[in-house]
Amino acid sequence: GDIQSRGIFLYWILVIPGFCVAITRMLYPAYELIAASKHIDLKNSDENAIKVLNNLLDSEIGRQLFKAHMVNELNIENYYFWREATEWRNSFDVQTEQDRLRRFRFLVETFIAPDALMKININSSQNNEIMKVLEGRRQLASAVFDDAIRNVFTLMAFDSMSRFRRTELYKKQFLQSEVNVKEEPSI
Repeated sequence: GDIQSRGIFLYWILVIPGFCVAITRMLYPAYELIAASKHIDLKNSDENAIKVLNNLLDSEIGRQLFKAHMVNELNIENYYFWREATEWRNSFDVQTEQDRLRRFRFLVETFIAPDALMKININSSQNNEIMKVLEGRRQLASAVFDDAIRNVFTLMAFDSMSRFRRTELYKKQFLQSEVNVKEEPSI
């Protein structure tokens, strides 16, 4: 009994803390990345990825090809949420209160609610804040979707766009035009 209890005691004192330290060291970089993503400011992120996505979305052919890529990746909901929520926010001041609320409910029911047809992947705190507005516990404001918009745009810029840039379609359609622009002599 005494040897067994000493073994269990040593196990809890020596092995478990060492295991916890090892796990913490492995997971800490991921934790920092997740914690930092809550505070992503697109102006201070990797500006090249954001610039490339903005340029792509500014062109009709770019939007259509990127949307086709996102359909193929099964994450088109990110694009549609970003587009619709941004449009809703930008037109907030010119909408009637009734139209604001109607479109807000449409966005929540389509992209945010647990049973949403095109549910986007946002963190629970963003989801909870939006749901508080839907439930009337917070006032409806134009910035209600801002964190979710930033989150989804960041996912598109760093995940979907990086994979899209590796496709033959992107290389065929866009790299040739980028090379031509770079090769033009400066006067």
